[in-house]
Amino acid sequence: MLFLASLIVSIVFFVLAIKKNDRSKKLMKGITFLAISYTLWLFVADISDSNFFIIFSFWIIAMALIYIFLLLLSGKMNFKKYQHISKLAVIPLSFLFFLGGVFIATNTDAPKKETPKKQEASSNTNYYGENKDTNYDDVNDTSSASDEDFEKSLPTLNKKNNINAIEDMQNSIRNTLIPSINNDIKNDDSSNLKQELTVISNLSDESSEHSSSMLSDVKSDKYSDAAYDYWKEAITTLASIEDYVNEQLDGAKDIDYYYNQFEIALESLDDSYTNAIKTLTN
Repeated sequence: MLFLASLIVSIVFFVLAIKKNDRSKKLMKGITFLAISYTLWLFVADISDSNFFIIFSFWIIAMALIYIFLLLLSGKMNFKKYQHISKLAVIPLSFLFFLGGVFIATNTDAPKKETPKKQEASSNTNYYGENKDTNYDDVNDTSSASDEDFEKSLPTLNKKNNINAIEDMQNSIRNTLIPSINNDIKNDDSSNLKQELTVISNLSDESSEHSSSMLSDVKSDKYSDAAYDYWKEAITTLASIEDYVNEQLDGAKDIDYYYNQFEIALESLDDSYTNAIKTLTN
C-alpha cells in the first residue's frame, strides 16, 4: 500500500512538472517519493532473497538514468546537438529498468512452492484406478509427514487398502459370478452367459490394475507380496472361468476338462485368498 500510494503521488508530481516551468524540482520530488517507497518496499518484501541485489541494481540504474534526464531537462547537462536524442533515449531506458525491477520484485514476492521429498500415498478413490473405493479413511492419515513416517506407513496403507479390495474381489467371483454362471448353464441361458463374459473381463481388468499397483505404487514387503499373489491368482482364475464359459457357449465335447481346470483355479484362488487375508490381518 505504501508503494502504491507513493506511486500515485509521484505520478501527480510528474504531471505537474510537465505543465509548470519549474519542472526539474517537481520531477525531483516525484523521483524522491518513488525512490523512498520502492526502496522500502524492497527491504520489507524480502531483503534476504538472492534476487534482492539484482532488483536493487535495476532500481539504481533506473534512478541514475532518470536523474540524467532531469539534468538534460534543466539544461545543466548539455550534449549540444545530441541533446534531444539523449532526452528521448534516457526516458524509455529508465522506465525499462524500472519496470524490470518491478517485474522481478513481483515474482520474488510470489509464494514459493517446495518440492516434496516423496510423493504422498494416493487416496482410496484412485489408488487402484477410478471408482474403486476401498473404504480406507485417508482424511485423517498423516503418513506422509516425513520420509521416515512414509516408509513406516506403507505396510499399514497396503493392508488397509488390500483387505477391503481382496474381500470385494473374492465376493464378486465366489458369491456373485460363479452362482450366476452356474444358474445360466443350468437354465441353458446362452444370452445371459454371454453377458457373463463382460463381467469376467471387467473383473480381470480390475485385478490387473491391482496387480500393477502392487508393483509400482507400494514398496515390496510381506504384505504387498501376499496381496500381489492373490491378484495374480485372480487373473489366472478369471481366465480359466472365461475359457469354461466360452466352451459352454461353443458346446465343446471335452467340457469336463475345462470344468476341472475351472475347479482347480477356484481352489487355488481360495488358498491365495486365505493366505492373503491371514498375512494382511497379522
